[in-house]
Amino acid sequence: MSLAPIPGTGNRRDRGPSFHITTGDHELILRIIDRAFTPLKGEQDSPMLSRDQRFDMMMSIVTCHANGCPLRLTDLLNADDFSFRRDVLGIANNIDTSTGRLDNCFRPRYAVTHLTRKGRA
Repeated sequence: MSLAPIPGTGNRRDRGPSFHITTGDHELILRIIDRAFTPLKGEQDSPMLSRDQRFDMMMSIVTCHANGCPLRLTDLLNADDFSFRRDVLGIANNIDTSTGRLDNCFRPRYAVTHLTRKGRA
């Protein structure tokens, strides 16, 4: 018996979320994580992440991007500090790691929309 595919994830119902991203996306996500660790002007330490949370944060962003909520990674990397922190922390706090979906109606500002998919934005 074949399972029907879950929209946006292919036929992965029995295997959990995907972690497949392009090499270019992986490099951008690493730069996003580096930025998240960089203190803002006037801060001694970044309030965003401790060293122990770096891998978890990377996997949260990869999981979100690869499972139904693709991100405009370059735009996120270049976002203002408030929007950057909102999206990165929002993804980390709302990702369901068993499905790869975002909970609590959270939608990143830098998520791909139907307009950006058609090259209109």
